[in-house]
Amino acid sequence: MTSEEGCTTVINLTVTGSLSGSPVAIVAATPVFGAFPLDVSFTGSGSTDNIGISSYSWDFGDGEISSIPDPDHTYISAGLYTAVLTVIDTDGLINSSTVNIDVTDSNPPCTGTIVPEYRVDGEWLSGSNDLTVTEGTELMFSMLPNGIGVTIEYPDGTLVGDDYLLGNATVSDSGAYLLTSEEGCTTVINLVVEKILLISQLAKMEETQPLYITNEENILVLESNNMILYPNPVSDILTISFLEEFKIENIQIHDGLGRLLQTVNVENRVPIQINLSQYNSGVYFIVANSLTGESIQKKVLVKRK
Repeated sequence: MTSEEGCTTVINLTVTGSLSGSPVAIVAATPVFGAFPLDVSFTGSGSTDNIGISSYSWDFGDGEISSIPDPDHTYISAGLYTAVLTVIDTDGLINSSTVNIDVTDSNPPCTGTIVPEYRVDGEWLSGSNDLTVTEGTELMFSMLPNGIGVTIEYPDGTLVGDDYLLGNATVSDSGAYLLTSEEGCTTVINLVVEKILLISQLAKMEETQPLYITNEENILVLESNNMILYPNPVSDILTISFLEEFKIENIQIHDGLGRLLQTVNVENRVPIQINLSQYNSGVYFIVANSLTGESIQKKVLVKRK
């Protein structure tokens, strides 16, 4: 430095410090959405700094952490998590970046109401969770309302889709069938398949009612076209009438194996009306006994609404 009078002096300047800027944390994650347990691969190695990054610190938002650049992490419960990556360079400068991870429930809450539905020998029934049929009955399972995705789980754990034809039922098919809709709603069909016994087998069994109904004289009662049942299938009131004169004494209701459930004295009144609303969906036998000792029967299908 020189003054106007010609005097001079010198200042020796030394500048110290870093030329480094702050690092830039760059995060990536795949996937960022899904049901738990959700495996997510995080990437932080794309972060930048002009003099080098010395450390990586991940906070996954669920209480777990990691110090490697590109970690993998599993979220084990539903929730919206914010994963934070913090990077530090060799000068101690810090920068952070975040990514959101949306973890959903693998079993979402039911948002509607579903009703068990099943086709029994070609007739669709619904409503009751308990279904009893005899072996050989053709069965198909579904649920109401229609038009939604359904998964059916067999008692042995086998999974099938909607409207799955079970086929001709056997005793071994008995059990609880779990139906689950795509919305997560569930219902169950408790299936009981009862074995049909031959008359020769029944003769050897004490106190057993045969599938083929017999009257008080143990005479086989045959299916009759003279007796008219309507509606059939029925949900509540069954009307019984006859094409030809039949002096009726009483009506008996038997289950699918022929076991007597109810006797209704009708005193020769026709047509006859009987309330079947207390019975579960399934096949039943209506036996009409006359004042003269004659008996005829016909099968009715009870269909719960």
